[in-house]
Amino acid sequence: MIATGRADQLDEAAARELAARVRCPVLVIHGVEDALRPFAIGEELAAITGGELMPMPGVGHCPQARKPVAVNLALREFVQRAARTSAGRLRKEAVHGYG
Repeated sequence: MIATGRADQLDEAAARELAARVRCPVLVIHGVEDALRPFAIGEELAAITGGELMPMPGVGHCPQARKPVAVNLALREFVQRAARTSAGRLRKEAVHGYG
């Protein structure tokens, strides 16, 4: 729901409606101590999208800046899991964006 802070025409209800239409794997990474966007919003986004929630205890706003290694490792693992074919092999083109 981060877009609601940057787009006047996109209020919370419109953001929720858009999120409900997402049909791809979703990973919501949210700092539990976030004072700008409460953790409950991250929980809601994960629930609306059917996504996976990765809470980051002791982390506030912008976990990618506060804990970049943990976030990057989580993203890599998430993308690799999402890109696996039914045979269980990793599709490199899906991970590297050329497929």
